[in-house]
Amino acid sequence: KAQESVAKEKPRIERLQWWNAVQAKVPGFSAGKVYHFHPVGLAGNLGKRRHPIIQIDGNSVELEFLEMYVGGDLSDADIEAAAKELGCEPSLIYAIARQESAHSSFISVDGETIPSILYERHWFRKLTKNASYEQTHSEICGPAYRRARKNSSGKFIDVKTGAEVDAKDVYGSSGKPQYERLMTAYGLNEAAALQACSWGKFQIMGFNYAAAGYGSVKDFTAAMSLGDAEHIKAFLKFAKSNSTLLNGLRSKNYELIAEGHNGSGWRSINPEYARNIERFSNEYSKK
Repeated sequence: KAQESVAKEKPRIERLQWWNAVQAKVPGFSAGKVYHFHPVGLAGNLGKRRHPIIQIDGNSVELEFLEMYVGGDLSDADIEAAAKELGCEPSLIYAIARQESAHSSFISVDGETIPSILYERHWFRKLTKNASYEQTHSEICGPAYRRARKNSSGKFIDVKTGAEVDAKDVYGSSGKPQYERLMTAYGLNEAAALQACSWGKFQIMGFNYAAAGYGSVKDFTAAMSLGDAEHIKAFLKFAKSNSTLLNGLRSKNYELIAEGHNGSGWRSINPEYARNIERFSNEYSKK
């Protein structure tokens, strides 16, 4: 009976086939190829959220914790509005942004616009509390990176001690190398890796996501990927939650600003920080 059914069904199917007859009469369809699009599948693919994709070690890596860049630079009007809300001089907010990210809160990597970051391996060590990572992944888990410069021989020299330093123990170049370190750490512990980076215009550490007004570190990084408008919003909330920083801003105390933004050990990290804030503040005032 099955064979009889097939024998009867085939002629019916052949009668329903019409493309061959039509293609010969329609210019441009001589190849006879037909493409069928499923409307539900097409709508689903069009609506799928895309995240920035960069190349690491020859592989395409989707940065799932970032959204696509929207744009918008920080303006003087934005700085003045933020200063009014915090009760401080606009020049101080400009100075912090200038110190933390120079003029580049976003970078272009493999055609994608993503927030500038600085990966801190000592924070990854503190946040994970996993001693094995320091043994197996010493480049991204261990003591604080050292600030170094390259000499004429291409070797890294510690700016404080003058001693030669291994490349894996220095902060290294900004941009893509920081994301390469981040993604190595991300493969071990996602939340700790994101929290171990400073992000965007004001280089707010990821572990300060709650102080910056976000429910999770991924909510924070997603916002940081959109544009400078989100950076100033995060900074406002962070500054309001940080009494040392807020007092420093309101009293125009450069050392308090340095301590509030970088912690009590700021002198060991960057002894020029307070002087730089003063210098950049004066730079803004002269505009």
